[in-house]
Amino acid sequence: MKIEINSLVLLKPKDREPKWFSIGFGYENSQSVDPEKNFGKSLLGAEVGDIISFGENFIVLEIKKNKNLEQGDLKHSILKSDDLLRLKRGHRITKRNLYDLIQFSKVPKSPYWNGDDSQIGNTPQQGINWIGKSPSLKGVIIKSKEGIYADDGWSNGSRDSFNYSFKANKGVVNLQDKANAVLIKQPRYSYPILLFSEDPESELHWRFKGFFEVNDIKEKFVSLSKLK
Repeated sequence: MKIEINSLVLLKPKDREPKWFSIGFGYENSQSVDPEKNFGKSLLGAEVGDIISFGENFIVLEIKKNKNLEQGDLKHSILKSDDLLRLKRGHRITKRNLYDLIQFSKVPKSPYWNGDDSQIGNTPQQGINWIGKSPSLKGVIIKSKEGIYADDGWSNGSRDSFNYSFKANKGVVNLQDKANAVLIKQPRYSYPILLFSEDPESELHWRFKGFFEVNDIKEKFVSLSKLK
């Protein structure tokens, strides 16, 4: 068995006790490893008995498959912004992947470049991003983490309506801010809103919750409805 994304791996550093690592997901009593970063990349493909030459040398003692792998996990990175528009509800991607996609979609000749009209606006750290050029965008990306904004969350039990907070500066909402404007203008131009929420099982992942549209505009948030 080889180490792959969603493997549990027991590694022994030189002169130290063995330790469990989880590749690309969170797991109790193990250290999560991002498979998109150098340490994670050095582990992928290794087998029991192999020595990993990264910093201090590690020897691979045991490999287990994560039996809790959830349906919908993507086995490869998304390299083009247009691929986001083909996601299915429930798909899960690494935060590193989405961060790099947003960051480098603006850089010609990068693996993430897909043309001027497919650049993702705003910085990766922000909760609201947009694909394409205003006003006729291809889509808007929103990211939600539980507990960050009081108004964020599902508004019904069927999980087809979601409240999403406007960007605010020291508690003050500026509706002219472009990040807020792309939400307000959605009903006029009918581009989809892509909702991602932090996966409760792994802080390294975003879970895609579906495509939405603006149903109502409140003082501090928009009310979204799932597109059919």
